[in-house]
Amino acid sequence: MDPINPGRIRGWAVLRRNPWHLQGLYEESLQAEEILQAIGADYEIIYGSNQYGSDDFFWSGT
Repeated sequence: MDPINPGRIRGWAVLRRNPWHLQGLYEESLQAEEILQAIGADYEIIYGSNQYGSDDFFWSGT
């Protein structure tokens, strides 16, 4: 859970920025790394917050 944003979950997202696709959110970075290796170079791993049941995801940083 995300203690700062109720109803959201923190974790490691595997996502593509353009066009947007949130592949999934994972508790452990190693899980996200395994998925990233399987789906390809257009995706990246970012730690952030997801609205449960949606593709709404935000993070801080560049």
